[in-house]
Amino acid sequence: MRKYNLEEIFKIINAIEMDYPVADWIINGIQIWPLLRFKIFIKLYIRKNTFNKRKTFVNKLSYIINRIRLLLLYFKDISHNWKLGKANVIFLTNYLIRVELMGSYYNKLIDPILERLSATNISFGVLERNSEHNNRIPRYSQSKYIDLAHLFISLKKKYYVIFKRQKYRAYLIKNLKGLNYSLKQKYNILLLDIVQEIIYLDMLSCYYKKILLKSKPVATVVICYYNIYGLAFIKACKDLKIKTFDLQHGNQGEYHFAYGKWRNVPRTGYQLLPDYFLVWGDEESENIDKIYNQTENKHKSLIIGNLWLNKWLYYEDRITNYYFKKVEKLKINVIGRRKHILYIVSDKIPPDMVFQIMKEEESNLWWWIRVHPGRLYLQKQIKVILNEMNLNNYYLYEANELPLYALLKHVDLHITRYSTTVKEARVFEVPSIILDSDIGSKLYSKEIDEGSAFLADNYNELKKRVLKNNVLYNGMNKYNKKTNDKLDNFINEIGFLN
Repeated sequence: MRKYNLEEIFKIINAIEMDYPVADWIINGIQIWPLLRFKIFIKLYIRKNTFNKRKTFVNKLSYIINRIRLLLLYFKDISHNWKLGKANVIFLTNYLIRVELMGSYYNKLIDPILERLSATNISFGVLERNSEHNNRIPRYSQSKYIDLAHLFISLKKKYYVIFKRQKYRAYLIKNLKGLNYSLKQKYNILLLDIVQEIIYLDMLSCYYKKILLKSKPVATVVICYYNIYGLAFIKACKDLKIKTFDLQHGNQGEYHFAYGKWRNVPRTGYQLLPDYFLVWGDEESENIDKIYNQTENKHKSLIIGNLWLNKWLYYEDRITNYYFKKVEKLKINVIGRRKHILYIVSDKIPPDMVFQIMKEEESNLWWWIRVHPGRLYLQKQIKVILNEMNLNNYYLYEANELPLYALLKHVDLHITRYSTTVKEARVFEVPSIILDSDIGSKLYSKEIDEGSAFLADNYNELKKRVLKNNVLYNGMNKYNKKTNDKLDNFINEIGFLN
């Protein structure tokens, strides 16, 4: 199967948005285009069946057993279980956002906001999606695990599918006939396979409605609105006329499938998209507003800054100083004067040219290899390669145990395929090398143009850039804490600012 690049994928998707009445495709009260859009993108990009994954009996049994393990986890950290009740703001998050800070696991996106809200009269609650692999307890703040409810809904779904599948498939065949045929013939995509996801979204939405009716929030905040849980949560909120906010968690440029290059957006907006996008700065805000400026004041951006980053860049407290000293101690243990390089693993192990340069420049370079929190299983694969090559000039497990920003404070260079860390490294005035000439070069064209990042998609260019004394362009706009801490914008929008 051919894999398409970003330009090609967006060209295909935008053609659908311009040639078909996508806003009118409604099943059981659900505007299905956003869900279809995201799934078509993923299908075209990774070229695997992402619609209807059939599970074997063993997989199903394993899934149930692992979810039962979650029940034990609830009791292990029972003191941090939030008891559902009335709250002005409800957050929907997942465990991957949590990082270990001095013995407890801190939600780096939500906890900085909760700490600020705690100083006001705003009440809040947190709903948290978990994982059977989660050992991130005790939690720093309270939350309500909702995975067991998701499990029961998933089990019930198979029976709902029996009664609703034919009706939904008939709708898709009748109203999307031309698109169905085109996608099947050209790209081997079967839109009919999305029926189960539509049913699951509807069932999840009903579950979230029950929570919202009990807690009666005036606003909700979700991380990653574009997964099935986020979309269902937003639908439930829209049905109850509750304001919805998506909280930025990473890069949101025009080449992100959920945040960029939407075309022909209806004036009334989309039901499954949030009312507001809480973003870090002007760049993300301009991208959002450019897309939705023709709507009736729907899907607006709201700048609040990156509160977690501010903590490490400007507030030297007991926690940040503790981790700064840990990194400094590890650096002292490195023999010789070396350039310290932070390599961020996005979704696959580093290319061979990285390991080759590690070997050739073993006495000159020291590598901190950090893996995306959702890909921690890659550590073992990377360790095998490092051992096979007899490499010793690196920290692997140590780099993954320490907070990212503590590392960025102490390294000389950052390398990645296309991680959001490019933008974060820029704030810490650390130059970046981007290895991916498709996604990376498009996501970070601004950083490449201004000189805070460099593209190196081959061995010769990478080695030249690694050994070169890379200096950031002095004329670029520097990050300013005063202009990047605007949480009051959010508090004002939900009606609680005095």
